[in-house]
Amino acid sequence: MKRDLLIYYSLAFCTFPVLADKTEKQNVIFILADDLGWADLECYGSNFYETPNIDNLAKKGVKFNRAYAASPISSAARGAIMTGKYPSRTGYTGLPAQRLKPSLGRIIDADFEPDIKSEEFTLAEAFHDNGYKTIHIGKWHLGTTPETMPLCQGFDTYYSGYENGKWKNGRFNDKGEFITDVLTDMAIESIKNSGDEPFFLNLWYYAVHTPIMAKSKDISYFKDKARKMGLDTIKAVVQGEPFPAIPWFLQEKGDKRNGKQRRIIQSNPVYAAFLYCLDQNIGRIVKCLEDMDLMDNTTIVFYSDNGGLSTAEGSPTCNSPLKDGKGWDSEGGVRVPLIIYSPVFNNKSHENDGIITGTDIYPTLLDICGLPQYPNQHIDGMSRVSLLKGEKENRGPFLWHSPHYFNQGGYPFDAVLYGNWKYIYRYDLEKSYLYNLSDDIGEKNNLIEKNPHKCLEMKKMVDEYLDSIDAKYPRLNPDSLQKIFSRKEFHYTPVSGIGYEEGVSRRDPSDVIMVNDTCYVYYTKIYGKTSGYYGRIWCAYSVDEGYNWHEIGEVLSVGRKGTFDSFAVFTPNIIKWDNKYYMYYTGVKPSEGTDTFNNDSYSDYTALGVAVSESPIGPFVRVSDEPVLVPGKDKDDFDSYRIDDASLLYRDNRFWLYYKGRRYNDFIAGNKKTHMGVAFSDSPKGPFVKYGSPLLGRSHEVMIWPYYNGVFSLASFSSSIEYASDGLSFGKSVNGIYKKNRPAAPGAFRPDLTDHRNVNNNLKWGIAMILKKNKCYLERFSFN
Repeated sequence: MKRDLLIYYSLAFCTFPVLADKTEKQNVIFILADDLGWADLECYGSNFYETPNIDNLAKKGVKFNRAYAASPISSAARGAIMTGKYPSRTGYTGLPAQRLKPSLGRIIDADFEPDIKSEEFTLAEAFHDNGYKTIHIGKWHLGTTPETMPLCQGFDTYYSGYENGKWKNGRFNDKGEFITDVLTDMAIESIKNSGDEPFFLNLWYYAVHTPIMAKSKDISYFKDKARKMGLDTIKAVVQGEPFPAIPWFLQEKGDKRNGKQRRIIQSNPVYAAFLYCLDQNIGRIVKCLEDMDLMDNTTIVFYSDNGGLSTAEGSPTCNSPLKDGKGWDSEGGVRVPLIIYSPVFNNKSHENDGIITGTDIYPTLLDICGLPQYPNQHIDGMSRVSLLKGEKENRGPFLWHSPHYFNQGGYPFDAVLYGNWKYIYRYDLEKSYLYNLSDDIGEKNNLIEKNPHKCLEMKKMVDEYLDSIDAKYPRLNPDSLQKIFSRKEFHYTPVSGIGYEEGVSRRDPSDVIMVNDTCYVYYTKIYGKTSGYYGRIWCAYSVDEGYNWHEIGEVLSVGRKGTFDSFAVFTPNIIKWDNKYYMYYTGVKPSEGTDTFNNDSYSDYTALGVAVSESPIGPFVRVSDEPVLVPGKDKDDFDSYRIDDASLLYRDNRFWLYYKGRRYNDFIAGNKKTHMGVAFSDSPKGPFVKYGSPLLGRSHEVMIWPYYNGVFSLASFSSSIEYASDGLSFGKSVNGIYKKNRPAAPGAFRPDLTDHRNVNNNLKWGIAMILKKNKCYLERFSFN
């Protein structure tokens, strides 16, 4: 009764197109296994598990050696199959049970959509629109509300398999029936009842997902086989390293277990029996088609949603030679078995090494059946029919963006697969990896240092894609900041080119930018004095990450007479936007009635200007003779006496200009009364509008850097690193981290200043000012 009401209620939300005219069409059976590993089938190399029926299907069709899931976990991978879109594009990236229950690690999982939206034109709707009877049997995992369940996502019929009887752990019912057999019974009945109407049968088994259960006779058979092979004497599961975060399900239980259990050999007899039952049921499906003379008119796809479970929850299987398994960025988590049998093609070869992915299933099945494509829907997939024809065709890069911890030990990551190259960025460690899978399928050798250009090329692919879809990212966990920084200290190294030089002062370095593997820094240079109030702005470059510098020369001199910057320009900083370089600097003009700058008069004036160049080495041309930011007009404003030290950030689709300011009535108190402020603009040229209130006290020298969703600042006189998740509320969510040997007037190496998407790099190195007994020069600092 409840099911009838659900169907009625669901259909109320649905609208289906009128069926096309009936013609002879190819039937499709899409079989999806749950958590089946790449190495779990005999035809993929297993010597313990037995899968004769699936192997026979591979002999008749094509076995893909390099098939991939769109996600290392079930829900997101299934969403990609049904929509032809990456999970990051639909926003359905996580496990439904973990939504709003972020794991507790160095970072916090991104939020994600609760389901696949009904606005998506699913694979089932494409078949339905073209005159097919559409049937879904088994697991769904793409939504729980009526409008997101199968009957409103293009299917005429839906059976979960649990409609009749009482079930124990979802595997055996009170009649003694096993769920895999029940689903196959329903599938066979649906095929027999299809009549002359072409059908699309979506048969998504629960096997071989936990709980791992099977029929007793099959378990006994594989226990005996394991004994005969000596597998029962081998320690199959070993303790691994700790989880990078406490999973949501352990949090709920109050369980702090925190370690991976890796299976290193296939030897679990219950899992083997579970898989054997699945294989026998595939055999039943094929026999039904043969008995009905439908094999010549039916395409069969056998696929797995993600890699095998090998590092947690009992670790029932091993994916060797692949690394790790379900929930991971490694090949064991995303490389899966795929077999396509189709009578449409006369396959000369039954194996293929071409890359095919979950988003490719949608357009490929339509192509096999001669149905129209929907490129605006399956935007991240392409038909791979050419591979079934035996042709060689390269697929473009395939991308993963998985901003979550998972309960198998996996962590938030981005990845790109392009040919044999695989690039991975791990968010919680801020670390990149590069593998050549042609000779390192186990991902043991990180080639990042040997191939930096390949790394940057592939990183750009995923960065540009994520920027185009407004992707969601993990957030920094404020509770982890003390752990992150407590073990790190500042270290200093002399540099050549911009270090100590008799009679010359170099000071107030900008943040360091990198352009085509070359680093650039800008600074104030003065002859015969140390004060920046007599300076000009110079530039130097380095090709070895800041150890040796080559001075280019002056890139910005003083402004014309009478302008705000006609006496000196100093404290530069830089940001790249739209292929131009915008330099922000402090300018002063002579004190009133003099030809010099006294720095002791209420009438002395500092302001911030901006100049622009199409090259990082200039020439820089002022955007205007007028400043882009001036001191506050009210004497009680925190910045009514001085503003200085610009530090730039692009965030929330606008430009953030952090600066230091001092109140008019505090000028005698000196630098210790300086506060950090911020102003905003939609354009790097300004105008900038001040936030108004000061953000952080005792901040004479402003250095900031973005990190995940927040911003760090190094406050000079407090010698503390402060954090603001919103870029504004420094010190309110996290207590500052004290560093006694902090750098003076520092500039950080900032990849985000030339690529604003690159915000997940913590402070690593930069350039600092050394001021000792009338000697002023620059040094390199590192933070590790």
